[in-house]
Amino acid sequence: MVQVSELIDNICAGLQDDVDHETLQKVRNRLFITLSDFDWAKKETAIVLLNQQEETQALKKFFAVKKLEGLANSSLAYYHQVLKKFREITNKNLLEIMTDDVRWYLAIKSEMVTNVTLNNERRVLNSFYSFLMEEELISRNPIAKIKNIKEKKTIKEALNEEELEKLRAACTNKRDKAILELLYSTGCRVSEVSNITIKDINLGRKEIKVLGKGNKERIVFINTKCKILLEEYFGERGAGENEPAFVSLKKKNGQFQKLSKGAIECWLRKLGENIGIEKVHPHKLRRTMATNALNKGMPISELQILLGHSSIQTTTIYAKADTQEIRRSHEKYV
Repeated sequence: MVQVSELIDNICAGLQDDVDHETLQKVRNRLFITLSDFDWAKKETAIVLLNQQEETQALKKFFAVKKLEGLANSSLAYYHQVLKKFREITNKNLLEIMTDDVRWYLAIKSEMVTNVTLNNERRVLNSFYSFLMEEELISRNPIAKIKNIKEKKTIKEALNEEELEKLRAACTNKRDKAILELLYSTGCRVSEVSNITIKDINLGRKEIKVLGKGNKERIVFINTKCKILLEEYFGERGAGENEPAFVSLKKKNGQFQKLSKGAIECWLRKLGENIGIEKVHPHKLRRTMATNALNKGMPISELQILLGHSSIQTTTIYAKADTQEIRRSHEKYV
């Protein structure tokens, strides 16, 4: 399919002075989809065709290594999903894939999903093919020439003080009050909160041991309000130290069930909807905590540790001043 790429590049080069980048990208994608119907690939191939058994073994080895590296089960499931869909759409053995197969796949998916999703899928494919290169199962990485897809930068808002107080007031029981305050005061990921056990919590020191991404443990801290709410909730519940910190309000088969990540997300979304606040989710509380901490002067390097980010570049997402801060500065200085 090298000839297809050259043809499309020549067409787009002739159009780049006449159309904007977004339109040009749509033209490029449509050309890839249309021209893929022609059997250009038969004219050249430098990759030895490998059978289904070799492909299956390569996938098993890849996922075994990723699991050993500590990739979360949810991430492993996502990798499975992406590679399965990629295999179905390209209809080629994964060990025979060439660069233009990837371009064609991304062109097809670009009409179905956002560029953020496309970049996520590109990262999964790059991880898989980089692994195959390291294991010498393929001679070249077909993703290497595929650049990051330009994403639309959107401002993700944190909760303001009034919204946070409304959410607190809307909680009708001690468990919900404790979960909300813990999500906000620690900035934990929802999966981390779901997996906390009572023995992980040291109320005297106002700290909690959590297991984050990559099976990395870290210590997070709670505020005084959260400490009091947890004491009230655990006192009412009377649970043992090995039990999950947060469980269902009603018993099933005679036992309380651990609150899953999905259950917490669903509860929080409904809580917001009931009081007219849209798109309330655990990560929004994490963002609120990070934004407030930075605005009050917390060093970004310390916030990075609290949030469990492996790279400070991820933490800088929260470092952007909000609109109200900019407005006050403008009124003060201009």
